[in-house]
Amino acid sequence: MWETFRDKTLKVAEGCVGVTGVPRMEVFHLAGHPGYHRKKSLNGNSGLYRELRRTAARALRADKEVFVRGICNSNDVPVATDIVWSSINFKTILEWKPKPANYTYTVDVYGKKSNTLKSKYCILTTKTECDLTSVMTNVNDTYTARVNSVPNQQDEDPEEARYALSPKITPYRDTQIGQPKFSIEINEQKDWITLLIEDPVSGLRKSNGSFMSIREIFRDDFKYRVFYRRASSTGKKEADTTSNKYKLKIDRGESYCFTVQVIIPSRDVLNQFGQESEMQCSPMDTHFLNEYGIGAKLLVCAAVVIVIVVVIITAVVCKKKNDGKKASNSEGLALNKV
Repeated sequence: MWETFRDKTLKVAEGCVGVTGVPRMEVFHLAGHPGYHRKKSLNGNSGLYRELRRTAARALRADKEVFVRGICNSNDVPVATDIVWSSINFKTILEWKPKPANYTYTVDVYGKKSNTLKSKYCILTTKTECDLTSVMTNVNDTYTARVNSVPNQQDEDPEEARYALSPKITPYRDTQIGQPKFSIEINEQKDWITLLIEDPVSGLRKSNGSFMSIREIFRDDFKYRVFYRRASSTGKKEADTTSNKYKLKIDRGESYCFTVQVIIPSRDVLNQFGQESEMQCSPMDTHFLNEYGIGAKLLVCAAVVIVIVVVIITAVVCKKKNDGKKASNSEGLALNKV
C-alpha cells in the first residue's frame, strides 16, 4: 500500500503543486504487517490474500487521491501581487492585483498591538482595493495585511487559503500629510500680512463622529513651514510656526507670494515634510489706485495717452516750423545774389 500511495497519490500532489518528490529510503516494510504471514493468517489461501490486498490498496489510493485533489482544488487560485499601501492624512487604502476570476478576496489585518482586524467591505470581495482606515485606528501600531484568495465554491475562508502579505505600515510614521489651505489678510496701513492657516483634516473620526484634524493627532509633534517671496523676485525665504496664524512685515506697495506645508519633526528627515500648498499672492498696493478704484485707473490711462498725443503733436509742429525757416532762409539767399 505504501508503494501505491507513493507511486499514485503523490503524483497527484506533485502535479498540482508543481514540485517533484524527492526519493527517500523505504521505511514501511511489509514484513512488519500482520498479513506478512498470510499463509498462517488465511490458512494458506494466497489468492484470497492477494484479492484483499488489492482491494485495500484501491481503497487507500482512492481516499488519498480525493484528499490531495481537494487540497489542490481549494488552492488552485492565484495569490495577490503588487500589494501596496496608499495613505494620505491617515486615510489608508490597500491595493493589489490581479482582478479575480472564479474567486474572491478577503483581507485580514494584523497589528503588533492589535488582534486580527477585518473590514466588512473587504470580505469575499471582487475588488482589488480595501479601505482599512476604520480598523487601523491605533496610528502608532505597525500593521501587516493578509490578502486571502478564496475560491467561489467556498462559503467562507478556508483554513488553508492561499494568501500574500503586504509590506508593513505604521500610520503615524508613514502616512503622507496633504496640502494645507490658507487665506491672506492685510492691515489698513498695508504694511503687515497675516496668513490664516487651516489644519488638514484626517480620515480618522472622533467618538462623536466628526473627523480629527492632523494637529489633533500629532499634537506637539507638529508645525508649519511658510515659504514667501516678493512677487517681483525669485529669491525665496522660509519661516516655521506652530500657530495657525503667521504675520509678516512687508514693504508697502509690494506684492508677496506664499506657500505652506506641514512638518512632523519626529519623523525621518526624508519623511518629515507634507505636501506644499498652492501658491497665493497678495494684491499689489498702489495706494492711489486701490483708494479710488477702476475710475482712477481709467483716468490715469487716459492721461498717459493724452500726454503721448501732445508730445507727438508738438514734435510735428516744431518740425514744420523748422522746415519753414529753412525754406525762407534759402529764398533770401537767392534774392541777395540777384
